[in-house]
Amino acid sequence: MTAPAPYAGLTPETVLDALQVAGLRGDGRLLALNSYENRVYQAWLEDGGSVVAKFYRPGRWSDAQILEEHAFVQELAAREIPAVAPLTLEGRTLTAHAGFRFAVFPRRGGRTPELEDADTLRWLGRYIGRIHAAGAARAFTVPLLSASASRSAATAGRPVSPRSCATITSPRCMPINTIRRPMRSFIAPVGRPAGATWWRPPKPRPFRMVKS
Repeated sequence: MTAPAPYAGLTPETVLDALQVAGLRGDGRLLALNSYENRVYQAWLEDGGSVVAKFYRPGRWSDAQILEEHAFVQELAAREIPAVAPLTLEGRTLTAHAGFRFAVFPRRGGRTPELEDADTLRWLGRYIGRIHAAGAARAFTVPLLSASASRSAATAGRPVSPRSCATITSPRCMPINTIRRPMRSFIAPVGRPAGATWWRPPKPRPFRMVKS
């Protein structure tokens, strides 16, 4: 017998009920947003505002892994790095309802960066550098997985760390396809094998900042 799809029970009614469990009352309007692994919805509220609700794929990550990601994004926001941190609702950032774990985020607009513009690339480089500096400030509690172990765990349905496999926030392992052009000039000198998916950055060298 075929197993039910992971999100078979995530109906609009379930999404609205989940928001109510978190202390939010939706007005019934939902908009499905793009997401590969999870299910993400913009939900309008009775008070006139709107939020973004992210429902995590069942069995993909442990609570500890998700909460570590939440804590890291909150740390970035506290450092005035433009990251959208999850809301703390009813004393927590991760809530469960009807077999689904979810988090609620404030709705924030965005735009596609002009990657042909040198000033934009420098800004992105500084942004990535600040993220990595924050990530290097303390040890992570969720162990990183190698690329092969990540793919194997994903295939077997075992939890995979979102920090190591879905974000660029780890200072130890970064997905090249996420970084693309802003980091292209940094990737070339390290001799990345053809067709490699992951790149491990070299040990940083000390440097000195001077006034210009």
